[in-house]
Amino acid sequence: MSDPSELPVLPPDAAAFYTSHSVFSSPGALAGLYADLPADPGLLARIVRDLMIHRPLRSDRHGDGR
Repeated sequence: MSDPSELPVLPPDAAAFYTSHSVFSSPGALAGLYADLPADPGLLARIVRDLMIHRPLRSDRHGDGR
């Protein structure tokens, strides 16, 4: 494993950009739902990787067979 002092470091402005929410990613009023998520990035990645998202079929989107 690399010595942490040898790892690249993001400039502060880039770090601020990548660690803050945007209009699209902000949880807003639902932020409280994040409280039980793990702080460990590896565990959080595992949770996200194991999610199954069901997307409606094209004909189901409008409810009229389109």
